[in-house]
Amino acid sequence: PALIQLGLWNPDDLLRKNAIAALVKVGPTAIDPLIKALKGKEPRVRAGAAQALGVLSEKKAIAPLIEVLADKETIVRQEAFTSLIAIGSPATNGLIKGLVHPSPSVRRNASVILRRIGRPTVQPLTQATSHANPGMRAAATRLLGQIGDPMAIPFLVKALRDPQEAVQELAVEAIVPFGQKAIDPLVAVLRENEPVFHGRAFSALTGIGKPVVPALSALIADSKVDYNVRARAGKILR
Repeated sequence: PALIQLGLWNPDDLLRKNAIAALVKVGPTAIDPLIKALKGKEPRVRAGAAQALGVLSEKKAIAPLIEVLADKETIVRQEAFTSLIAIGSPATNGLIKGLVHPSPSVRRNASVILRRIGRPTVQPLTQATSHANPGMRAAATRLLGQIGDPMAIPFLVKALRDPQEAVQELAVEAIVPFGQKAIDPLVAVLRENEPVFHGRAFSALTGIGKPVVPALSALIADSKVDYNVRARAGKILR
Protein backbone atom coordinates (compact mmCIF):
# COMPACT_ATOMS: atom_id res chain seq x y z
CA PRO A 1 0.00 0.00 0.00
CA ALA A 2 2.81 2.44 0.81
CA LEU A 3 4.44 1.82 -2.57
CA ILE A 4 1.10 2.40 -4.27
CA GLN A 5 0.25 5.61 -2.44
CA LEU A 6 3.71 7.17 -2.39
CA GLY A 7 5.18 5.73 -5.58
CA LEU A 8 2.19 6.29 -7.84
CA TRP A 9 1.44 9.69 -6.35
CA ASN A 10 4.97 10.98 -7.08
CA PRO A 11 4.88 13.84 -9.62
CA ASP A 12 8.22 12.69 -11.08
CA ASP A 13 7.40 10.55 -14.13
CA LEU A 14 10.53 8.40 -13.83
CA LEU A 15 9.87 7.61 -10.18
CA ARG A 16 6.25 6.77 -10.97
CA LYS A 17 7.38 4.41 -13.76
CA ASN A 18 9.79 2.74 -11.37
CA ALA A 19 7.03 2.33 -8.82
CA ILE A 20 4.76 0.74 -11.42
CA ALA A 21 7.56 -1.62 -12.48
CA ALA A 22 8.12 -2.58 -8.83
CA LEU A 23 4.40 -3.29 -8.36
CA VAL A 24 4.37 -5.47 -11.45
CA LYS A 25 7.28 -7.47 -10.05
CA VAL A 26 5.30 -8.03 -6.85
CA GLY A 27 2.82 -9.93 -9.02
CA PRO A 28 -0.61 -11.27 -8.04
CA THR A 29 -0.42 -10.08 -4.44
CA ALA A 30 -0.46 -6.50 -5.73
CA ILE A 31 -3.77 -6.96 -7.59
CA ASP A 32 -6.22 -6.29 -4.75
CA PRO A 33 -4.38 -3.19 -3.44
CA LEU A 34 -4.16 -1.83 -6.99
CA ILE A 35 -7.87 -2.39 -7.58
CA LYS A 36 -8.56 -0.56 -4.33
CA ALA A 37 -6.28 2.27 -5.48
CA LEU A 38 -8.49 2.79 -8.55
CA LYS A 39 -10.93 4.49 -6.16
CA GLY A 40 -8.31 6.66 -4.48
CA LYS A 41 -8.57 10.44 -4.18
CA GLU A 42 -5.40 11.28 -6.11
CA PRO A 43 -5.73 11.04 -9.93
CA ARG A 44 -2.06 10.11 -10.38
CA VAL A 45 -2.53 7.15 -8.06
CA ARG A 46 -5.67 6.00 -9.89
CA ALA A 47 -3.94 6.36 -13.26
CA GLY A 48 -0.83 4.51 -12.08
CA ALA A 49 -2.91 1.70 -10.62
CA ALA A 50 -4.81 1.36 -13.91
CA GLN A 51 -1.53 1.21 -15.82
CA ALA A 52 -0.04 -1.43 -13.51
CA LEU A 53 -3.17 -3.58 -13.74
CA GLY A 54 -2.92 -3.50 -17.52
CA VAL A 55 0.66 -4.76 -17.39
CA LEU A 56 -0.33 -7.50 -14.96
CA SER A 57 -3.27 -8.42 -17.27
CA GLU A 58 -5.25 -9.94 -14.44
CA LYS A 59 -8.84 -10.94 -15.32
CA LYS A 60 -9.95 -9.90 -11.84
CA ALA A 61 -9.08 -6.31 -12.78
CA ILE A 62 -11.25 -6.14 -15.91
CA ALA A 63 -14.54 -5.08 -14.30
CA PRO A 64 -12.89 -2.42 -12.07
CA LEU A 65 -10.97 -1.03 -15.06
CA ILE A 66 -14.19 -0.79 -17.07
CA GLU A 67 -15.75 1.24 -14.26
CA VAL A 68 -12.73 3.56 -14.37
CA LEU A 69 -13.65 4.45 -17.96
CA ALA A 70 -16.16 6.77 -16.26
CA ASP A 71 -13.49 8.53 -14.15
CA LYS A 72 -13.77 12.33 -14.17
CA GLU A 73 -10.04 12.69 -14.94
CA THR A 74 -8.91 12.19 -18.54
CA ILE A 75 -5.53 10.72 -17.59
CA VAL A 76 -7.20 8.02 -15.50
CA ARG A 77 -9.65 7.11 -18.27
CA GLN A 78 -6.79 6.95 -20.77
CA GLU A 79 -4.77 4.55 -18.64
CA ALA A 80 -7.80 2.29 -18.11
CA PHE A 81 -8.49 2.42 -21.86
CA THR A 82 -4.91 1.43 -22.70
CA SER A 83 -4.87 -1.33 -20.08
CA LEU A 84 -8.08 -2.91 -21.35
CA ILE A 85 -6.70 -2.98 -24.89
CA ALA A 86 -3.54 -4.62 -23.51
CA ILE A 87 -5.62 -7.26 -21.73
CA GLY A 88 -7.38 -7.87 -25.04
CA SER A 89 -9.86 -10.65 -25.75
CA PRO A 90 -10.28 -11.76 -22.10
CA ALA A 91 -11.91 -8.36 -21.53
CA THR A 92 -14.47 -8.86 -24.30
CA ASN A 93 -17.46 -10.05 -22.26
CA GLY A 94 -17.02 -7.32 -19.68
CA LEU A 95 -16.69 -4.68 -22.39
CA ILE A 96 -19.83 -5.95 -24.12
CA LYS A 97 -21.70 -5.46 -20.86
CA GLY A 98 -20.22 -1.98 -20.82
CA LEU A 99 -22.07 -1.17 -24.04
CA VAL A 100 -25.22 -0.62 -21.95
CA HIS A 101 -23.52 0.91 -18.91
CA PRO A 102 -25.32 3.92 -17.35
CA SER A 103 -22.25 6.09 -18.05
CA PRO A 104 -21.99 7.46 -21.62
CA SER A 105 -18.20 7.52 -21.20
CA VAL A 106 -18.09 3.81 -20.40
CA ARG A 107 -20.41 2.98 -23.31
CA ARG A 108 -18.37 5.05 -25.75
CA ASN A 109 -14.98 3.78 -24.62
CA ALA A 110 -16.12 0.15 -24.40
CA SER A 111 -17.24 0.37 -28.02
CA VAL A 112 -13.93 1.80 -29.19
CA ILE A 113 -11.91 -0.79 -27.24
CA LEU A 114 -13.94 -3.67 -28.67
CA ARG A 115 -13.35 -2.31 -32.15
CA ARG A 116 -9.62 -2.06 -31.43
CA ILE A 117 -9.47 -5.63 -30.12
CA GLY A 118 -11.16 -6.65 -33.34
CA ARG A 119 -11.77 -10.18 -34.57
CA PRO A 120 -11.70 -11.97 -31.18
CA THR A 121 -14.79 -9.96 -30.20
CA VAL A 122 -16.91 -10.99 -33.19
CA GLN A 123 -18.36 -14.26 -31.89
CA PRO A 124 -19.45 -12.79 -28.52
CA LEU A 125 -20.87 -9.76 -30.34
CA THR A 126 -22.94 -11.99 -32.63
CA GLN A 127 -24.49 -13.50 -29.49
CA ALA A 128 -25.21 -10.00 -28.22
CA THR A 129 -27.37 -9.32 -31.31
CA SER A 130 -29.99 -11.58 -29.68
CA HIS A 131 -29.81 -9.91 -26.25
CA ALA A 132 -33.07 -8.90 -24.55
CA ASN A 133 -31.85 -5.30 -24.24
CA PRO A 134 -32.43 -3.39 -27.52
CA GLY A 135 -29.57 -1.05 -26.65
CA MET A 136 -27.22 -4.02 -26.50
CA ARG A 137 -28.52 -5.38 -29.81
CA ALA A 138 -28.06 -1.97 -31.43
CA ALA A 139 -24.52 -1.51 -30.13
CA ALA A 140 -23.48 -5.03 -31.12
CA THR A 141 -24.95 -4.64 -34.60
CA ARG A 142 -23.11 -1.37 -35.16
CA LEU A 143 -19.82 -2.83 -33.95
CA LEU A 144 -20.08 -5.92 -36.14
CA GLY A 145 -20.39 -3.66 -39.15
CA GLN A 146 -17.40 -1.59 -38.06
CA ILE A 147 -15.18 -4.62 -37.40
CA GLY A 148 -16.10 -6.05 -40.80
CA ASP A 149 -15.65 -9.79 -40.24
CA PRO A 150 -17.81 -11.78 -42.75
CA MET A 151 -18.71 -14.18 -39.92
CA ALA A 152 -21.14 -11.48 -38.80
CA ILE A 153 -23.20 -11.37 -42.01
CA PRO A 154 -25.85 -14.02 -41.08
CA PHE A 155 -26.41 -12.30 -37.75
CA LEU A 156 -26.71 -8.88 -39.36
CA VAL A 157 -29.21 -10.25 -41.87
CA LYS A 158 -31.16 -11.70 -38.96
CA ALA A 159 -31.05 -8.26 -37.32
CA LEU A 160 -33.06 -6.91 -40.28
CA ARG A 161 -35.97 -8.67 -38.54
CA ASP A 162 -35.33 -7.10 -35.14
CA PRO A 163 -38.47 -5.82 -33.34
CA GLN A 164 -36.84 -2.38 -33.04
CA GLU A 165 -36.70 -0.27 -36.21
CA ALA A 166 -33.54 1.44 -34.98
CA VAL A 167 -31.75 -1.93 -34.87
CA GLN A 168 -33.06 -2.79 -38.34
CA GLU A 169 -31.66 0.47 -39.69
CA LEU A 170 -28.30 -0.17 -38.04
CA ALA A 171 -28.26 -3.64 -39.58
CA VAL A 172 -28.71 -2.15 -43.04
CA GLU A 173 -25.82 0.27 -42.44
CA ALA A 174 -23.65 -2.54 -41.08
CA ILE A 175 -24.33 -4.94 -43.99
CA VAL A 176 -23.68 -2.57 -46.90
CA PRO A 177 -19.85 -2.41 -46.53
CA PHE A 178 -19.63 -6.20 -46.89
CA GLY A 179 -20.64 -5.76 -50.53
CA GLN A 180 -20.62 -8.87 -52.69
CA LYS A 181 -20.39 -11.22 -49.70
CA ALA A 182 -23.76 -10.02 -48.38
CA ILE A 183 -25.75 -10.23 -51.61
CA ASP A 184 -26.87 -13.88 -51.52
CA PRO A 185 -28.06 -13.76 -47.88
CA LEU A 186 -30.01 -10.56 -48.63
CA VAL A 187 -31.60 -12.04 -51.76
CA ALA A 188 -32.59 -15.06 -49.67
CA VAL A 189 -34.61 -12.69 -47.46
CA LEU A 190 -36.48 -11.45 -50.54
CA ARG A 191 -37.38 -15.02 -51.45
CA GLU A 192 -39.05 -15.54 -48.09
CA ASN A 193 -42.73 -14.87 -47.55
CA GLU A 194 -42.12 -12.06 -45.04
CA PRO A 195 -42.87 -8.83 -46.92
CA VAL A 196 -42.46 -6.70 -43.80
CA PHE A 197 -38.69 -7.33 -43.94
CA HIS A 198 -38.23 -7.02 -47.69
CA GLY A 199 -37.84 -3.26 -47.49
CA ARG A 200 -34.74 -3.48 -45.28
CA ALA A 201 -33.17 -6.10 -47.55
CA PHE A 202 -33.80 -3.90 -50.59
CA SER A 203 -32.29 -0.92 -48.77
CA ALA A 204 -29.10 -2.87 -48.11
CA LEU A 205 -28.91 -4.15 -51.68
CA THR A 206 -29.43 -0.62 -53.02
CA GLY A 207 -26.60 0.56 -50.81
CA ILE A 208 -24.26 -2.12 -52.17
CA GLY A 209 -24.90 -0.83 -55.69
CA LYS A 210 -23.77 -2.32 -59.04
CA PRO A 211 -22.61 -5.71 -57.74
CA VAL A 212 -26.26 -6.63 -57.02
CA VAL A 213 -27.34 -6.42 -60.68
CA PRO A 214 -26.85 -10.12 -61.59
CA ALA A 215 -28.59 -11.32 -58.44
CA LEU A 216 -31.57 -9.00 -58.89
CA SER A 217 -31.82 -9.92 -62.59
CA ALA A 218 -32.01 -13.60 -61.62
CA LEU A 219 -34.64 -12.75 -59.01
CA ILE A 220 -36.78 -10.95 -61.59
CA ALA A 221 -36.56 -13.93 -63.94
CA ASP A 222 -37.74 -16.37 -61.29
CA SER A 223 -41.51 -16.76 -61.59
CA LYS A 224 -41.65 -18.42 -58.17
CA VAL A 225 -40.69 -15.15 -56.51
CA ASP A 226 -43.48 -12.85 -55.32
CA TYR A 227 -44.58 -10.42 -58.03
CA ASN A 228 -44.15 -7.36 -55.78
CA VAL A 229 -40.56 -8.37 -55.01
CA ARG A 230 -39.77 -8.80 -58.72
CA ALA A 231 -41.42 -5.47 -59.51
CA ARG A 232 -39.40 -3.62 -56.90
CA ALA A 233 -36.19 -5.30 -58.04
CA GLY A 234 -37.00 -4.12 -61.55
CA LYS A 235 -37.35 -0.52 -60.36
CA ILE A 236 -33.93 -0.69 -58.74
CA LEU A 237 -32.34 -1.90 -61.97
CA ARG A 238 -33.87 0.80 -64.14
